[in-house]
Amino acid sequence: MRPFKKISFVSAALLLFSACTDYVADIDDQIDEMEAKLSESELSSSSLEAQSSSSKAKSSSSMSEKAESSSSAESSSSVESNSSEKDSSSSSLSEGAESSSSAKSSSSAKSSSSEETASSSSSAKSSSSEEVLSSSSDAEPVGDVMTDSRDGQTYKTVTIGSQTWMAENLNFVANSSFCYNNEETNCTKYGRLYTWAAAMDSAGTWTTNGYGCGYQKTCSPTYPVRGVCPSGWHLPSTAEWETLFDAVGGQSTAGKVLKSTSGWNSSGNGTDAFGFSALPAGYRSLSGGYDVEGSNAHFSSSTGSGSKYAYNANLDYDGDNADLNLSDKNYGFSVRCLQDDASGETVESSSSESPVSSSSAESSSSAESSSSEKAKSSSSGTELVGDVLTDDRDGQTYKIVVIGSQTWMAENLNYATPKSYCFKDSAANCDTYGRLYTWDVAMDSAGVWSTNGKGCGDGVQCVPTYPVRGICPEGWHLPSKEDWEELFSVVGDPSISGVKLRSTSGWAEGKNGTDAYHFAALPAGVGQGVTNTNFFNKEWATYFTSSSDEEGFVYSLLLNAYDDDKLLKTNKTDWLSVRCLKD
Repeated sequence: MRPFKKISFVSAALLLFSACTDYVADIDDQIDEMEAKLSESELSSSSLEAQSSSSKAKSSSSMSEKAESSSSAESSSSVESNSSEKDSSSSSLSEGAESSSSAKSSSSAKSSSSEETASSSSSAKSSSSEEVLSSSSDAEPVGDVMTDSRDGQTYKTVTIGSQTWMAENLNFVANSSFCYNNEETNCTKYGRLYTWAAAMDSAGTWTTNGYGCGYQKTCSPTYPVRGVCPSGWHLPSTAEWETLFDAVGGQSTAGKVLKSTSGWNSSGNGTDAFGFSALPAGYRSLSGGYDVEGSNAHFSSSTGSGSKYAYNANLDYDGDNADLNLSDKNYGFSVRCLQDDASGETVESSSSESPVSSSSAESSSSAESSSSEKAKSSSSGTELVGDVLTDDRDGQTYKIVVIGSQTWMAENLNYATPKSYCFKDSAANCDTYGRLYTWDVAMDSAGVWSTNGKGCGDGVQCVPTYPVRGICPEGWHLPSKEDWEELFSVVGDPSISGVKLRSTSGWAEGKNGTDAYHFAALPAGVGQGVTNTNFFNKEWATYFTSSSDEEGFVYSLLLNAYDDDKLLKTNKTDWLSVRCLKD
């Protein structure tokens, strides 16, 4: 047996200690060598003063975080390169330091993200170094940013088609402007909500173009109306909203592409395809309450309608369309400003369409009367031939239908007269939808055909003799409010009867009716104004006028794509469709 060499306990301990000491010394030498290399590199870098000397791990972390280093990009790159060399030479020793650096970098990124979100507020915009410096003029677009020198706030801008818009809601503090729920954070997020008088600058603080335009006041603004907008920008008219909708693909899909990509309820976000970034800011109601934040965006226009109402552009969370609606002037809506014409000229912001002249109207009427889709003209004056009525004034024919005890025209009147219009001045629209008439024309205020409605018009209190023939062919008359109500007694309350009266085609988003009674109501839209020619809601709604008025308004029947059909009051200056009823 081979003998064992005896070693004392003390000797063994000394040997083990010596081995460990040599190993540790070797490791220390490696660390010292790497530190020497790193130190040499750092001393050659201009970022030395920005480095923390408290610990090696902290120094490594500092070098990897570009946002916290005050060095130049080249110097920072040099330090990162050296840090990488250190990592590759001894990954096992630097792994812990890298983990710490990564955690700090992640924390820094989160902090940076939070700061970016905060900087989107109106107060931060004016001092943002990434956006344009304040212009010396009152408001001037520089790049994609406009600065309002009245309060120093800046707004992103976007060019869509021929127009340049603010891409954020106005947040300028003015009388009769409000933060949603009276919370300042909502002004930061959504901008302010303005009554129509405030949006129009009814007090004439900035210009006189909208002076006196407010609730229960009838005014004639000079377009474009600067309103509460910065100098060089103005409150858009309904025609300019329509220009925007056309530029982004049409009213039926404008909501989807104009809405922001977040913030809308029930997955109602848009694609923001054009950078307009419409947010669901809600509105302030007549009672001073707030509603529909997260669900709707309402933008003021400079187009009023009588003393109580004005138009606004509306985007909804549950649809892709964009609408132009009438609302009470005391509602509080968002404001998006539109840049003035680059030429600096004062341009009427109305639609390019103009009222049809009598000569062009007669030409259009003549062309329309030859439509092959209509029945042939009867040889006698005005009579019923089967299910067709012939108007001897121009030879046009109309289908008719008996509903209950009433006999109605089953097509809209298309008799050409001054102050009657084709939708957007298109003869093709008259051929499809008939003409649109102001109330005085529908009532035959001039007394051309009868005296029953003579003198009845806007701003005039009259007492017509019923039935009122108005603009209708002989033997037919303009239906009264009671005549419409009798129709509803047969087909059902207007809140549920619309689908039965609407045509089976032509309505937006497939919202066609059943046409159960062959009334064949088409979505002819509506016109508005006295000197302007603005048209809205074709394919979405139709309004039929009546011979009944009350408190300066006329009763009309509204049928629309969303089934909330009703008798309502509209302005006498609005242009509505006419359906005549047999005497």
